[in-house]
Amino acid sequence: MAIYEQDPKTGLVAPFKGDQKDVKDALILFDSLDDEQIIGNMTSGVGTDTLFYRFPIKSGEGSKEVIGISVEGGYEIANSIRNLEVLNDYKIDKESEADYIYVGLRVKNLATNNTLLGMGRQCKFMIGRGNIPDHSRIDEHAFVKAISKAQRNGILHHADQRMLAQLIETWAKAGKGKLLAAPVSTGEQVKAQPPKQSVPPVVQAQKSTPAPVAKPIVTPSPTPAPSTPQASVISSAEAILKDAEAKITQLRVQVHNKFNNELGINAEKRKDVIKETFKDLNPVPDSLTNLSENQLNRLLEVADAMIKAKSGQPATVSKPTADQPVNVEQPATIQKTPLGFDSIEEQDALRKDLFAKLTSADFVGMSSEQAKKFLSDRGFVKSSDIPKDKLLSMFDEVKTLMEVKTKPIDF
Repeated sequence: MAIYEQDPKTGLVAPFKGDQKDVKDALILFDSLDDEQIIGNMTSGVGTDTLFYRFPIKSGEGSKEVIGISVEGGYEIANSIRNLEVLNDYKIDKESEADYIYVGLRVKNLATNNTLLGMGRQCKFMIGRGNIPDHSRIDEHAFVKAISKAQRNGILHHADQRMLAQLIETWAKAGKGKLLAAPVSTGEQVKAQPPKQSVPPVVQAQKSTPAPVAKPIVTPSPTPAPSTPQASVISSAEAILKDAEAKITQLRVQVHNKFNNELGINAEKRKDVIKETFKDLNPVPDSLTNLSENQLNRLLEVADAMIKAKSGQPATVSKPTADQPVNVEQPATIQKTPLGFDSIEEQDALRKDLFAKLTSADFVGMSSEQAKKFLSDRGFVKSSDIPKDKLLSMFDEVKTLMEVKTKPIDF
């Protein structure tokens, strides 16, 4: 993301031109806050309302503050500029770096016919201690995060220095800014500390005769928090990520038990099943730790089908009774398709609706090939292989893509 600083003489907000090493902590912290905001909007529809971040640094020029614009801040800038359109011919690069994906998209100003590029970079895995990717935890929201950041960055290219200064001043008065304290040097991921009750550095640096073009940022200092241990700025995001990690770990255990205990298939033979199931992916996975949540659920269905074929018995469900509270098998009373649909008709209707939303110009506007890639990126070759719960979750992703496409010009 872009890092800005405010000129104490003119009040204008311009890209930071100092040593990038000086803003390393700021970049990590701002990116974490962006992830938290994006996840909040995806999972609950209620993300943080922070529109910009401020962070003190020490550089060769002395102490100063740097500024970052959040994803929501990008939306607000687009609404202020108006006439912006995010073109849907975005490009994805998953190969240049093993741990990261890149998304590039174009943002067009319809009034000036000026089109500028926005780039977003996102780790494919969850970030662990020391800001190091944890390869055992796949980030299933990586694409949405990358495209949201790319869109924000493209919008920022259309905003001039005077506009940024005026908007940030307005946001600060409305309490939409977040003043972050410098981290204690522990070598771990950047933490936030309660800011001190003091005049912001940009105000201290202000000359006695201010320039008429814009005013410096003045964010009211928050009430000091009670004396408590430092809290991570991404605590709520960490809770979500821990839940996701626990869910994937549980799925891996379920898959292992199915193959090992019920089918008598060891880890080496299981690799062959994984390769055959996902042979159309590139690269072809061969380990449970390389599979996403969608792919693990798919492998569970394969194992269940193998168990059913081995036993030759109809499917049963466990139903507790008063005398025997657990593990009492009863005939299944709800007849559903193997993928969880109430009927084939329901499955066909949902499949057609998903394809229509992905390819319609009124919705996401993908080509047929892009729609197929959308499925393959989530571990499915054909829409007929997708379980109902996963198909419904894809509609949530379509909704997010629609917000990415339409929100900047919603004025």
